[in-house]
Amino acid sequence: MFSSSILIHGDFRYGLSVKEHIYHHLKEAYQLPKIPFLFILYLLSKVFGDILAEKLFTVIILFLSLIWVYLAHKYFLSKVFSELRNGFLSFCAFAGTIVFLFNPWTINKTHHHYWLVFALAASYLMLAKIDELLHNSLSIKKILFLSLLFSAVASAVQAIIIYLGFMLLIYLVTNLIIDRTKFLTEIYSKRKSLLFILIFIFLLNTFWLMPFLSIIFEGKATPNYPIEPQNVNFLSKGGNILFVLQAINAWPWAENCLSALTDYTLFFLPLSLWKTISIVLLFIISFCILKNKDLIKNKYISFFIILFLTSVLFSCGTKAPFIGKLYEWIFLNMPLGWVIRDPYKNTGVVIICIAFFYSVSIYLLFQQKIQFKILLITCLLFLPFIWGWPILTGDLNGHLKFLTYPKDLDKCLNYLQKNNKSNYSILWYPKGKPIFFYHDIPELSSSSLNTLSLTPEIDFYIETLIKKGDIEALRRLFNLLGVKYVILRTDLNPYYRQFYSSLFTTIKKAKILFPKTLRISYNSENFTIFENPSSVRIFHLINNFVLDSSPYFLEMVKIAENNLTTITSVKKSGFRKWEISLYSHNPFLLVFSKPFDRAWRAAIYKDNKLVDQERALSILGIVNGFYIPYRGKLSIKIYYCPAIWYILFKIGAVISVLSFLYIVYRIVS
Repeated sequence: MFSSSILIHGDFRYGLSVKEHIYHHLKEAYQLPKIPFLFILYLLSKVFGDILAEKLFTVIILFLSLIWVYLAHKYFLSKVFSELRNGFLSFCAFAGTIVFLFNPWTINKTHHHYWLVFALAASYLMLAKIDELLHNSLSIKKILFLSLLFSAVASAVQAIIIYLGFMLLIYLVTNLIIDRTKFLTEIYSKRKSLLFILIFIFLLNTFWLMPFLSIIFEGKATPNYPIEPQNVNFLSKGGNILFVLQAINAWPWAENCLSALTDYTLFFLPLSLWKTISIVLLFIISFCILKNKDLIKNKYISFFIILFLTSVLFSCGTKAPFIGKLYEWIFLNMPLGWVIRDPYKNTGVVIICIAFFYSVSIYLLFQQKIQFKILLITCLLFLPFIWGWPILTGDLNGHLKFLTYPKDLDKCLNYLQKNNKSNYSILWYPKGKPIFFYHDIPELSSSSLNTLSLTPEIDFYIETLIKKGDIEALRRLFNLLGVKYVILRTDLNPYYRQFYSSLFTTIKKAKILFPKTLRISYNSENFTIFENPSSVRIFHLINNFVLDSSPYFLEMVKIAENNLTTITSVKKSGFRKWEISLYSHNPFLLVFSKPFDRAWRAAIYKDNKLVDQERALSILGIVNGFYIPYRGKLSIKIYYCPAIWYILFKIGAVISVLSFLYIVYRIVS
């Protein structure tokens, strides 16, 4: 916790400063529910600094998750055992919370994707609060708390469907089967209160709901991976029921690096104990509950049994008995089917059920008049620690490691921020790969600058030019992309030399070649900044091109300076606005050397009249381009038009703040 190293965890696989962490999340609409919680991270960074703040934030997220699971356990236990004393109720709920904390799934997800653990706990408590609302009176504080829980659920966007939605569906089905008339009567009698709650939950969460709904209706709520059978089938390969019950049905992310894999073994002499002990816990739970016939008739126990059985099936993914094909069909054909791509995420609901049944079993054992009761209960309390222990023997499949932030990177970034003008772009070369000690840290650290990210094709093209020693082609490419600074990375990890021997050679050649066309302006142990001495322009005009065919764009580089159109003036008229005057003989491509963003627009004027507007095209997969089909004297205004979700976020934020102030006023008054 208090070391000077960055704790790397999660899908990031690299260290992040707090600023980078927040920027990384909030550049997408579906990440907006995280805002209330990232504000805590921001405050922690101001008090403790970035490295400690990131670690503390992980602890706080996990602590809140445990508190919420504990409260939900306590509520549902009170509905099952009405005679249970409050002190003993708390003890049983706490025991179940330990199971939720110390198991392979939670430990894995805490470091791999802690927002999922957070969202699962929020979903569980939200279900408890919804049930409580059907049986008790409404209060303003409950509305505020439910709104916070809903935002926490949405912090991992899939959780709205795979956790909260799934639990609510099973809850409704169970109540309609067991207690239909009474349940429907309760809902009808509370209809006005429930409608009031829904309205205020929506208003308090408008800051993310409006943008989120807009991207769904626009059809943009799609993942960055292909929706194909192989995708979900591959992640379901551990989907057998035994693995699900052990909570180890995950895809081994580091399968090509065996030293990183978690070893789920615990040997005593020649015996492998873990595979047996991990099932003993579930066996004892099942025995305690099934032995009590009156308990099974309880509506809440029935709900958790149905929830447990269905969640086990869904955690098997496409390997599930009876419903495997249905699971695949939902993934391939339903509008939001992609949220169930990874069945291991569904296993969180299985863990919730096992944790609750564990709390119930502790109570039932205390009620039994048997010999060695205290010893048996002590063993039962110890079992969760054995269940969770093996996952701590590995590095969570490559998702957990410590890293020291490169000291010379700060100096390198300070130099870039001081000297880099907004008109120019910077390029890290080579792009982040496991070969580097610091992986993607440099590119992320400079995200506030005009950092270009290379596509694989252009990366290969540059590598080819370096091997050929083609200085002139490199210069043309850098000029076309508006690159003023190239930072050559040398933070190489010798361990990967055998896997990336070609790249090692390319970097050595680049050290020799770059100074022939670029000027060294900064040098340190891990990074060398080369400055492009050419008169780098932010706009280029190209007459010969083929749209939507990236291989031809490589040829386009060679003729970038041989065009029939001339720019007469370029004027920056605002923070994100440029005005260009030019004379064109033929249709042309206007290349705008800033990192590609669909929000860039070009307004085309002829004879002082607006004749057309063009959206940005992706040029080389890196920068922006505008196809201009007009001839003659033209005036083109380049401006940035934020995505609709960003505008809706601002409107929604105002509504959310006003709603929050109204709620606070009601509480105070």
